[in-house]
Amino acid sequence: MLHQNCVRADLSTARHQIHQEIGRLRSGLHELAQEPLRREEAHRLERIRRRDAKHDADLFLKHDWLSSKPFPRPRPSFGNHR
Repeated sequence: MLHQNCVRADLSTARHQIHQEIGRLRSGLHELAQEPLRREEAHRLERIRRRDAKHDADLFLKHDWLSSKPFPRPRPSFGNHR
């Protein structure tokens, strides 16, 4: 009788461990699928940051501050179109 209880406990523990392992592996696969999208987004954001930094530098160095002309505005980024 004691042996049967130990076997049931072992099976219950094994089922729980399998369930946890499946969840962990599923999460890992999801992360792998999302990685290219994250890299692409990071690349786009870096290009936007560089463009904005260049715009700011051009504005401060090249804009005629004594004129009544408005400051030139940068083009909207991809995030502004949503």
